[in-house]
Amino acid sequence: ALSAAEAFGRRMRLDAPPRSLEIHGLDAAEASALGPGQARGQQFLITWVVHEGLVYRIAGVAPVDRLADVRPDFKRTARSFHPLGPAERAEIFEDRLRLVEAGVEETLADLGARSGNRWSPARTALVNGLEEKGRLRPGFWLKIAHPEPFEPGPAP
Repeated sequence: ALSAAEAFGRRMRLDAPPRSLEIHGLDAAEASALGPGQARGQQFLITWVVHEGLVYRIAGVAPVDRLADVRPDFKRTARSFHPLGPAERAEIFEDRLRLVEAGVEETLADLGARSGNRWSPARTALVNGLEEKGRLRPGFWLKIAHPEPFEPGPAP
């Protein structure tokens, strides 16, 4: 984390050398910098955390005159970074595109309720090139957004 922060410091002038720390047992570093160019007058607060071979950069930005107000919230947020446990991981869902066949006398609202579609009838109509009102043609296949447990992809 410290070497990532130092590398960042070679591209953007930091207020002071990055400080090494530990967050929930993970190697971390933090630093701050005044914004350059168009971001002048802005203060950047940056925390780097190493987890499973990746370096995560958590950044916050605020007007310099508001820094005292936001610094505690930013630090609390950055320090909340932690590996997910099984219970937390089980609470993460993502919307997956799925196909669902329309039933007899079914409306978009009916199909959405039956299939667990996360899209509104209006959005489902838009995505499928349909009118929102009226009955669907039985056997017609529609795209929906179905919530499913998050499955991380292969590690980079």
